[in-house]
Amino acid sequence: MKYARNLEDLGKLVKFHRMQTGKTQSELASSCGVSQELVSKVENGHGGSLHTFILLVQALNLELRLEKIQEIDTNDLAGMMGN
Repeated sequence: MKYARNLEDLGKLVKFHRMQTGKTQSELASSCGVSQELVSKVENGHGGSLHTFILLVQALNLELRLEKIQEIDTNDLAGMMGN
C-alpha cells in the first residue's frame, strides 16, 4: 500500500478521476480557467499551486478532506470508487 504523501501522488489522484469522467486535460483545463499544460504538470507532480489543485478537484466534483488524505492508497485508486 502506498499512501498519498506528495504532489506526485495527488496528481495521480487528479488524473485518475479525470479519466474516470472521460475528460481530456484540455477539457478539464477549460472548465478551471487554466492551461492544459498546467493540468499536465499537476497530474505529473511537477507544478501547480494548492489553488490550482483545488480548482481541479472542484471541477471533477470531488470532495477531498485533508484529514483523510494520508489514507488514500495510490496503488488502488479504483478501490476508492466504492467509498
